[in-house]
Amino acid sequence: MASTIAFITAVVACAAVICLLMFFNISDITASGLVRYTTQEIVDASGIQIGQNIFAIDSKKVQQRIKERFPYVDQVRLHRYLPTSVELEVVETQAAVAVVGAPDRYTLLSKSDRIVEQVQDVSTEGLPLVVGTDFTQLPVGFEATQEALDALEKQARDNQKKKLDPPPLLEETRQALDVMVMVHYVLDAAEQTGFEGIRYIDVSDPLCLTVLYEDRVLIKLGTELELPYKLKFAATVLEESGDYFSGTVDVSLSATNQRAYSREEDIMPLLQEDYLEGYY
Repeated sequence: MASTIAFITAVVACAAVICLLMFFNISDITASGLVRYTTQEIVDASGIQIGQNIFAIDSKKVQQRIKERFPYVDQVRLHRYLPTSVELEVVETQAAVAVVGAPDRYTLLSKSDRIVEQVQDVSTEGLPLVVGTDFTQLPVGFEATQEALDALEKQARDNQKKKLDPPPLLEETRQALDVMVMVHYVLDAAEQTGFEGIRYIDVSDPLCLTVLYEDRVLIKLGTELELPYKLKFAATVLEESGDYFSGTVDVSLSATNQRAYSREEDIMPLLQEDYLEGYY
């Protein structure tokens, strides 16, 4: 009896495999959600082939292939429509921050801190600017994220066991991640408090973050601690100083002593050089 059941099970399993191989081969591949790229470009990059079995597709590898080729692609969702159709639902991203590397070189990053483009002009982009660092030597597709760093550090440990060199871009990823963490601290605090008018964020000194407000006031924020409070305090000082005030406002210690230090002065000598040459 047991052998009969085993035989029937084996026959059913073989029949199922044969059905999968014969009746679920892809005949139609489409893509949706596209703005920058064409359907043909996405399909070609995916590696999915007409005639391939619909259940043999590795969705993670498909997303990896497409994202490696097209930096503005943020996500790819694979939809199988039985028996033979596949749709690639693409979620594209946009530039969210521009890192000023030199007067004519800018690095655009998405909201997920992925480099989407290296450009020569962002004067019309209207993006938050970051100065005091340089990402222009990093490749498009580079990710300044904790996930990327974790993967590289794991690879570095594996390489060390095999007496191999560390993976490329390991140290650059650490440094870029530190920068973007500081940038997000400032941007998140500005959004939380409704503080508008920031022209650039200077990350050259992590112990003294500085922002340029409306091309006329340099605001010294100090460390990332209590940034929402500091920006609220700075907004109060700016309101009291009037629309024609130009100079510096130091709120780096305002969270501890409830005081700000303002000074009316010409800020041009104090501005970050690359910004001064390219924008001011």
